Amino acid sequence: MKKFCVILCAIFFCALNGCVAQSDQSQASSAADTSSWKIYTNQAGKFSLLMPGIPDESTSTQDTELGQMTTHNFVLKARQEGHVAAYLITYGDFPAGSIEKMDVNQLLERMWEAGYKNLGDKLIYKKTDPWNNFPCIEFQYKGTGNSKLIITARLLFAQDRNFLVSTVMLPNQVEDGYALKYLNSLQLLK
Repeated sequence: MKKFCVILCAIFFCALNGCVAQSDQSQASSAADTSSWKIYTNQAGKFSLLMPGIPDESTSTQDTELGQMTTHNFVLKARQEGHVAAYLITYGDFPAGSIEKMDVNQLLERMWEAGYKNLGDKLIYKKTDPWNNFPCIEFQYKGTGNSKLIITARLLFAQDRNFLVSTVMLPNQVEDGYALKYLNSLQLLK
């Protein structure tokens, strides 16, 4: 089980790490203006999100101790009018019946510990609260050293599926509310 958590976290962390854009010192507006954003819907993934564009999609398959797991990554790097950010949603389907007897809250915590706890960056906050009645960990990291980027993310389980919804952006954009507007726009479809 530990090996599975490490593999799964590695998949999600690689997706998150790969979307980090180079920062610049452009200033965002005083409040998150998402009026030009559109709802991106992925029927196969059974989700929709408010995004400032259409994300690039990639898929990978990993063999785990629970069976084969496919992850789907959707990454959008946005650079417009002083707004420099990356938006990511990744989901992985667990093999049918593989997590029915597991404590998903405990599995979620192990995944966070294996993949995010030791980023080397500064943890701003971490909270474990259900999201729409699904187990969820929300967390935020600030880059160390020369990195001024902030990662804001939710890691959650819903319907035999693991989701990572995250942003990587400059501090003023996080303060202006872009990160939470993005995370809060997630809708799971039937």
